[in-house]
Amino acid sequence: MSRLVVVESLRSAVSARHEWDVVMDSAHPERGLDPAVLLEKVGAVASSLAREAAGDAVVATSLHNLEVLGSVAAGERLIITAALELERDGVLPISLVARRRRGSPGAVVLAGVLHFSTGRNVSDGDAQHERLLRGGATPMVTSFRARVPGNEVLLSGNIVPWVHASSLVSAQGFAGGPVALSEVQSLSVLGPVRANESLTLQCSVVRSSGEKVTVLSLVRSDDAQRAVLAAVTTFKVKQGEAPLLVVG
Repeated sequence: MSRLVVVESLRSAVSARHEWDVVMDSAHPERGLDPAVLLEKVGAVASSLAREAAGDAVVATSLHNLEVLGSVAAGERLIITAALELERDGVLPISLVARRRRGSPGAVVLAGVLHFSTGRNVSDGDAQHERLLRGGATPMVTSFRARVPGNEVLLSGNIVPWVHASSLVSAQGFAGGPVALSEVQSLSVLGPVRANESLTLQCSVVRSSGEKVTVLSLVRSDDAQRAVLAAVTTFKVKQGEAPLLVVG
């Protein structure tokens, strides 16, 4: 499994800077750095910063406009910066940037904003997600048991890795060839999740044009019959173009 090794850590009250060396899975180096691993590590930096700013426990509630601007190879060193933005309505936004060490090509490889809340409130499920799933390509459906430490759903446990892996397979199946993660437009917690809870994940392509394929993923609780997490993820086709599809 690919991993990140801490080399240096610096922080102030409103920002943090880390340097990490990238170590790839020796058995499958072609897979590159798993985005779920990067999100978990970067999220831990942001979570620590948000917790100190709030003076209390915080929970990651959503991820916005996470752009993957370059691939990461074994042996590279990443510089991660997290900065506290202005608090709005009880939400602490943390801007995140991952870039290659100076002197390496293609500076920024990832950028986005992670939102934290000091409360337990999360967004209500959106009926629009269900409508888009029904209008999209035939959904890929999988079931699994939740592994969540405490209240944290986005930055640890197995839910986000399931969503990433399944949306990738869904995009590849639709495109008819290999794809790479381009952007996480949104990733939002819609409801609480209990450890070992039975969940069902639906992934459906809802937009495809040229070399971009967008997948909507919706995780539902089988017991409570409600949505607990939604994600909109865009992938880039590595060769050729995908079939045209637009769901209104």
